[in-house]
Amino acid sequence: MKWHWGNIPKCMFLCITIMGSLYVQIHKLEAKSMCSRIVFSAYTDPEDAKSSHIFIVNPDGSGLRDLSQDITDEILPTWSADGKQILFAKATGETFTVRNLSMKIPGYSLFRMAANGTGLKAITPVALLIPSFYDGDRLSWSADGKTILFQSHQPTLTGSGEEIMFVIREPFQKPEQLTGENFTFWPTFLPDGRHFGYVWQNSLGPHEFSNLYVSDLDGKVRTRITDFKDKYAQYPAWSPDGKRIAFSLASQIDVLGDADPGDNDIYIMNADGTGLTALTNDRALNISPSWSPDGKQIAYTSHKDGLPHIVVMNANGSDKHIIVDHQVGELRPSWSPLLSC
Repeated sequence: MKWHWGNIPKCMFLCITIMGSLYVQIHKLEAKSMCSRIVFSAYTDPEDAKSSHIFIVNPDGSGLRDLSQDITDEILPTWSADGKQILFAKATGETFTVRNLSMKIPGYSLFRMAANGTGLKAITPVALLIPSFYDGDRLSWSADGKTILFQSHQPTLTGSGEEIMFVIREPFQKPEQLTGENFTFWPTFLPDGRHFGYVWQNSLGPHEFSNLYVSDLDGKVRTRITDFKDKYAQYPAWSPDGKRIAFSLASQIDVLGDADPGDNDIYIMNADGTGLTALTNDRALNISPSWSPDGKQIAYTSHKDGLPHIVVMNANGSDKHIIVDHQVGELRPSWSPLLSC
């Protein structure tokens, strides 16, 4: 007997048709539901460096939106591991005096909000973060949301201050110093959740250098990843699988920590420090790399023509294109994990 559609009962044919349709629809929904976004801080007024807001944008540059709810300065945005919340630092109005510079600098508290900008909530009750004089500050949130790493300038009575990394744990009342070293920058959780990476600069001044390190969360056991003797490693970012590190590398930095605008590029290397490869070489100040959730792209800040902009490129350095350029200065991109969109 030869089978043909006429031999199949109508109910079975209907079931097969419905199941096939559902299969197609489910896969279409899955394709539509997975996406990612980039948050960053940007000046709302190019003449006022104290008016930074938190913005969100799609990786192709569409959907740009200001998430900030007031005029208070907001900086250093970063994502929670599930992509539902954004952690950032917000100016509190408190100021701290740096004696030998005869100036007052603002203090910042840690806040969080939903990825759409709602539900603003203070995490720390008082100002505990002072932006680094050397642009070395960063926030990093543990996967369970119970631990935050941050870097802060610490004024001293006799000098311009120290640059120190801290850890603060739930209920976020009292920060603890991570290492006993001064001039430590850009702490960041590694994907394994048990270690963090950072930069240590041996001292400030001409002809000095900095290197990348990995440490346990107690800050007691550390491993040096790079061995630069005449360069400055900055802004390290581990890939989602933990196998690669993207970072900035400069050969000259002045006493305030600023790199020569034509001498700061994004590099990539293996997590053990091998395979160093330059991804940019365009006479611009290229800093703050952040990986896409699939590890195939990198967003970073590029200072060209006097203003910083957000650029996205492939992880091999190809296809560089500006995604945000609204002429006010965009800083510190942070790429989200995969989101349900």
